[in-house]
Formats: sequence, C-alpha cells, structure tokens
Amino acid sequence: MENLEIRELVANLGSNDDSLRKMAAFKLQSVIGDPSFADMFIVEDGLPSLRLLTLEASGNTLAYGLTSLTRLLDLDQGWEIVREDLIDRVIEGEILLGACAQLTGVSDSSSKSFHPTPW
Repeated sequence: MENLEIRELVANLGSNDDSLRKMAAFKLQSVIGDPSFADMFIVEDGLPSLRLLTLEASGNTLAYGLTSLTRLLDLDQGWEIVREDLIDRVIEGEILLGACAQLTGVSDSSSKSFHPTPW
C-alpha cells in the first residue's frame, strides 16, 4: 500500500461519514499486521485516528478497530495510545460481547429443550 493510500485510509478512519469509517476500519484490520505497513501507518499519524475510532465507534466498526489495535499491539507498536479511557472501552466491549455470547447460549439451549404444551 502506498503512502497516498495510507493517508486516505487514515483520513477515512476519522471521517464523519460512518460508511467511510467502517470501510477504512475493515481494510485496516487486514493490513495492519504487516510490520512495514504498521510503520507507515504510524508515520502517517494513524494512531490518533485509530484511538478515536475505538473510543467512539460501535458495532462492526468498533470490532474492526479493536482487531486492528490488537494486531498493532501484537507487533509491540501503538502502546502509546493505550490509556485508561481506551482500556475502559475495551473492557466494556468485552463484557458486552461476553454477555451476548452467554445470552445466545442460553437462548439456543432453551429453544432446543422447549416444547410448548398445547392447551
């Protein structure tokens, strides 16, 4: 990916247009694990945009942003954007994700054993 494309990706991460942000976050998660791309992303000042995205986004956009952040941290880069508010946001997301998984599990198991009694 060229610098111009990275600049556009970073700009779209901070866009007010939800569809542009979502697409940029989706693309980022697939390329951020490459150390050379991660270096260019940081040079192009992508960290503040990624941080803001993870603090403000929801749904799939948030999931894509968190995946990107995880992959970047796996490269031991980007730690400077991890502060208390970001950690709180990740914990909040993990709790909600866990709760949804639990509810889905309960729902699935109860629907298999549920046999309505005809009146």
